[in-house]
Amino acid sequence: MVIYQKFNSSVPFNFDVREYEDYSFVPNLHRDFELIYVKSGEITVNIENEEFTVSEGKIALVLQNEIHSFRTSGASRIWVAVFSEDFVRDFAEEIKLYRINSHLIEPSDIDADFLLKNLIFGDRDRLTLSACLSFACALFLKQCAEKGVSERKSNRQNELVHGILSYINEHYLENIHLEDIAASLGYESHYISRIFNRFFGKSFTSLVNEYRIYHARSLLRKDSSLTLSEVAFASGFGSLRNFNRAYLSVVGTSPRRKNKE
Repeated sequence: MVIYQKFNSSVPFNFDVREYEDYSFVPNLHRDFELIYVKSGEITVNIENEEFTVSEGKIALVLQNEIHSFRTSGASRIWVAVFSEDFVRDFAEEIKLYRINSHLIEPSDIDADFLLKNLIFGDRDRLTLSACLSFACALFLKQCAEKGVSERKSNRQNELVHGILSYINEHYLENIHLEDIAASLGYESHYISRIFNRFFGKSFTSLVNEYRIYHARSLLRKDSSLTLSEVAFASGFGSLRNFNRAYLSVVGTSPRRKNKE
């Protein structure tokens, strides 16, 4: 399942920094940029199906609309900063022209101390944030230039993937079809179907069912008084039979068994 993060896609001048230990997170996508600094240990990052390791003292930059996930197999301590393009508008426009071959930033000790002091431990006023985030992005572009970059051709498709996930996030509890998304985004349904297969490796129905099952599991945990039929219909399924089949496919157990756990 790919989680669409609405908050990190729609809030102007959004900046949020958090510390995590032994961090892992499922594939997700949003419009904002994301900096990951590894304080200790190492973390495995997957961006657009390219997996790499970020070790202690290094930084990874996730660009806008890139599907990404994290996994820690051992002990790690990291800081994750999410920020909107308002802080780095020139960079946001320039980076759209390129296909990035590395998301890693290897700052010097002085550069790392400067960024940590102002982005994580500082007062973080808007001007300071703009300066520091622009500095981090400048380091990123410099290292991209040293390693080589090529023309980026996938931005239009990345925007389309964002639009697809945004639509599903808003309407998955309704009786939606592939044609609904296609019409909303102004594309032919067969083209949207190819996008699903290419970017998600699954059908439209399978992805929507994952969102619905995620919602159903939340209902089962929060309200034990609900019957399975009530949960099924509240989660967008037209019948209990379809709900049971989808739940088993996504979770690997029956909803009745899960509800007893």
